[in-house]
Amino acid sequence: MITRDALLEVNKTYYKAFENFDLKTMSQIWSNSDDVVCIHPGWDILIGWEKVEDGWKKIFMEESVLKFTIRNPHTIILNDLGIVSCIEEIFISSRDTISQTFIATTNLFKETNKGIKLFYHHSSPVLTSERNVKLTYH
Repeated sequence: MITRDALLEVNKTYYKAFENFDLKTMSQIWSNSDDVVCIHPGWDILIGWEKVEDGWKKIFMEESVLKFTIRNPHTIILNDLGIVSCIEEIFISSRDTISQTFIATTNLFKETNKGIKLFYHHSSPVLTSERNVKLTYH
Protein backbone atom coordinates (compact mmCIF):
# COMPACT_ATOMS: atom_id res chain seq x y z
CA MET A 1 0.00 0.00 0.00
CA ILE A 2 1.27 3.46 -0.91
CA THR A 3 2.05 5.85 1.94
CA ARG A 4 1.62 9.63 1.78
CA ASP A 5 5.35 10.19 2.39
CA ALA A 6 6.36 7.79 -0.41
CA LEU A 7 3.82 9.38 -2.76
CA LEU A 8 5.08 12.90 -2.08
CA GLU A 9 8.68 11.74 -2.46
CA VAL A 10 8.15 10.23 -5.93
CA ASN A 11 6.17 13.34 -6.92
CA LYS A 12 9.14 15.47 -5.78
CA THR A 13 11.53 13.28 -7.78
CA TYR A 14 9.32 13.78 -10.86
CA TYR A 15 9.66 17.56 -10.61
CA LYS A 16 13.43 17.36 -10.02
CA ALA A 17 13.74 15.25 -13.19
CA PHE A 18 11.62 17.84 -15.02
CA GLU A 19 13.80 20.74 -13.78
CA ASN A 20 17.00 18.92 -14.70
CA PHE A 21 15.77 17.77 -18.13
CA ASP A 22 16.66 14.28 -16.94
CA LEU A 23 15.07 11.80 -19.34
CA LYS A 24 16.68 8.78 -17.64
CA THR A 25 15.09 9.57 -14.26
CA MET A 26 11.82 10.57 -15.95
CA SER A 27 11.77 7.16 -17.65
CA GLN A 28 12.30 5.46 -14.28
CA ILE A 29 9.44 7.41 -12.66
CA TRP A 30 6.90 6.68 -15.38
CA SER A 31 5.24 3.33 -15.96
CA ASN A 32 6.65 2.54 -19.39
CA SER A 33 3.41 0.97 -20.58
CA ASP A 34 0.99 1.51 -23.45
CA ASP A 35 -1.72 2.84 -21.14
CA VAL A 36 0.07 5.89 -19.66
CA VAL A 37 -1.43 9.31 -20.37
CA CYS A 38 0.24 12.71 -20.33
CA ILE A 39 -1.53 16.02 -20.95
CA HIS A 40 0.67 19.12 -21.10
CA PRO A 41 -1.01 22.55 -21.39
CA GLY A 42 -1.87 23.24 -25.02
CA TRP A 43 -0.73 19.82 -26.29
CA ASP A 44 -2.62 16.89 -27.73
CA ILE A 45 -3.22 14.00 -25.35
CA LEU A 46 -0.19 11.70 -25.33
CA ILE A 47 -1.13 8.04 -24.84
CA GLY A 48 1.43 5.26 -24.45
CA TRP A 49 4.99 5.48 -23.16
CA GLU A 50 6.53 5.95 -26.61
CA LYS A 51 4.50 9.13 -27.26
CA VAL A 52 4.96 10.37 -23.69
CA GLU A 53 8.71 9.83 -23.90
CA ASP A 54 8.83 11.68 -27.26
CA GLY A 55 7.00 14.56 -25.57
CA TRP A 56 9.62 14.74 -22.82
CA LYS A 57 12.39 14.66 -25.42
CA LYS A 58 10.82 17.70 -27.13
CA ILE A 59 10.47 19.60 -23.86
CA PHE A 60 14.01 18.75 -22.81
CA MET A 61 15.39 20.15 -26.09
CA GLU A 62 14.23 23.64 -25.11
CA GLU A 63 16.93 26.15 -24.28
CA SER A 64 15.41 27.30 -21.02
CA VAL A 65 15.82 26.92 -17.29
CA LEU A 66 12.87 25.75 -15.19
CA LYS A 67 12.41 26.03 -11.44
CA PHE A 68 9.36 24.39 -9.88
CA THR A 69 7.80 25.21 -6.54
CA ILE A 70 4.93 22.88 -5.70
CA ARG A 71 2.09 24.64 -3.92
CA ASN A 72 -0.84 23.13 -2.02
CA PRO A 73 -0.15 19.43 -2.66
CA HIS A 74 -3.21 17.36 -1.86
CA THR A 75 -2.93 13.58 -1.72
CA ILE A 76 -5.49 10.83 -1.98
CA ILE A 77 -4.53 7.18 -1.51
CA LEU A 78 -6.80 4.34 -2.60
CA ASN A 79 -5.05 1.00 -1.96
CA ASP A 80 -2.37 0.79 -4.69
CA LEU A 81 -3.33 4.12 -6.31
CA GLY A 82 -1.98 7.51 -5.24
CA ILE A 83 -3.14 10.91 -6.48
CA VAL A 84 -1.32 14.21 -6.05
CA SER A 85 -3.12 17.40 -7.05
CA CYS A 86 -1.11 20.59 -6.79
CA ILE A 87 -0.25 23.96 -8.23
CA GLU A 88 3.06 24.11 -10.06
CA GLU A 89 4.62 27.54 -9.69
CA ILE A 90 7.17 27.63 -12.49
CA PHE A 91 9.87 30.18 -13.15
CA ILE A 92 11.05 29.90 -16.74
CA SER A 93 14.17 31.63 -17.98
CA SER A 94 15.02 31.59 -21.67
CA ARG A 95 17.28 33.95 -23.62
CA ASP A 96 15.76 37.39 -22.93
CA THR A 97 12.62 36.48 -20.99
CA ILE A 98 11.83 35.41 -17.47
CA SER A 99 8.29 34.28 -16.83
CA GLN A 100 6.34 32.94 -13.93
CA THR A 101 3.33 30.76 -14.48
CA PHE A 102 0.97 28.69 -12.38
CA ILE A 103 -0.25 25.28 -13.55
CA ALA A 104 -2.98 23.18 -11.93
CA THR A 105 -1.86 19.56 -12.07
CA THR A 106 -2.99 16.07 -11.19
CA ASN A 107 -0.50 13.20 -11.10
CA LEU A 108 -1.70 9.62 -10.66
CA PHE A 109 0.66 6.94 -9.42
CA LYS A 110 0.24 3.20 -8.95
CA GLU A 111 2.17 0.72 -6.89
CA THR A 112 3.85 -1.89 -9.08
CA ASN A 113 6.38 -4.65 -8.54
CA LYS A 114 9.00 -2.05 -9.62
CA GLY A 115 7.87 0.57 -7.09
CA ILE A 116 5.52 3.53 -7.33
CA LYS A 117 5.10 4.58 -10.96
CA LEU A 118 3.47 7.61 -12.58
CA PHE A 119 0.89 6.64 -15.16
CA TYR A 120 -1.21 9.80 -15.62
CA HIS A 121 -0.22 13.48 -15.67
CA HIS A 122 -2.69 16.25 -16.50
CA SER A 123 -1.78 19.91 -16.27
CA SER A 124 -3.72 23.04 -17.14
CA PRO A 125 -2.69 26.70 -16.90
CA VAL A 126 -4.09 28.99 -14.24
CA LEU A 127 -4.26 31.98 -16.55
CA THR A 128 -5.14 34.74 -14.11
CA SER A 129 -1.82 34.51 -12.24
CA GLU A 130 0.62 34.56 -15.16
CA ARG A 131 3.22 37.32 -15.20
CA ASN A 132 6.01 37.97 -17.72
CA VAL A 133 9.01 40.30 -17.49
CA LYS A 134 10.92 41.15 -20.64
CA LEU A 135 14.66 41.49 -20.07
CA THR A 136 17.10 43.44 -22.17
CA TYR A 137 20.85 42.98 -22.04
CA HIS A 138 23.16 45.99 -22.57
